[in-house]
Amino acid sequence: MTLSPEVWLSELLDRPLPPEGGEMVVRGQRLVMRDGILRAISRVSAAQKQTERGFAYKWARRDGYDSAAALRRAREWLIERYGDLARAAW
Repeated sequence: MTLSPEVWLSELLDRPLPPEGGEMVVRGQRLVMRDGILRAISRVSAAQKQTERGFAYKWARRDGYDSAAALRRAREWLIERYGDLARAAW
């Protein structure tokens, strides 16, 4: 039986998880629920926030990494690096 993250994390913390945007404190650490992930509030520096914004921008541009050409290049690189596992003599 597989438990959803909401169930096992709630059981582990012995309390319900907050709703989106809601906060809770665990062992003195303030946490906020953002995008379905419980995140530490005070542990994000200005530099980390800038990194987060940069990656959010990059990942939002799916055409840069999810196009047929990008996937083909990634596949070619993986085959070059690790071999063609689909054709390996297992």
